[in-house]
Amino acid sequence: MKSRDFHLKYPQWQNGNWIIGLGSYLFNNSNIVHVYCDYRRKNGTRLWDSYLSCTHGFAKKYPLLPLTSNPKVKLYRIPYQELLTFHNEQNESTLPLERIESRKEQKENKRLANKREAEYIEIMYEQKHKFNPFKFAREFVNLPGSPIYILEGKDRYECAGTVIEPNLQDK
Repeated sequence: MKSRDFHLKYPQWQNGNWIIGLGSYLFNNSNIVHVYCDYRRKNGTRLWDSYLSCTHGFAKKYPLLPLTSNPKVKLYRIPYQELLTFHNEQNESTLPLERIESRKEQKENKRLANKREAEYIEIMYEQKHKFNPFKFAREFVNLPGSPIYILEGKDRYECAGTVIEPNLQDK
């Protein structure tokens, strides 16, 4: 299930402990609530940075009490330290996500050159470098009609699966 974000404006101070009140409505369509702290102490710091995660199963351990100003709204009253402990245990038990692709395997941005543009690129490359690498690449893989793709970067092309880059010594 998708998580839900909740921004806490004011925690309650009860018997020397901070109490976090989470409404039962927060768990209607999600099992996990990310609790962010918008409250700031007198010195300007927040009680916690980022967010603390709370599941519906964990919240059910605490009493569901009605709000004094509006009895229709019911809150789970969770002590801050216990919510922090639960969040830390949950983070330690989940395995970190592995990166699926390395930077080298990511696809490069490229666009297909139109016919006139491809002819111009071939002519200019042949005049500048005294050979036609596009013709050579097509002959090598035996695909005479392979299109030319323009890659990111200056004078970088792809033809017949071969990346053609300018030789740095030519400049």
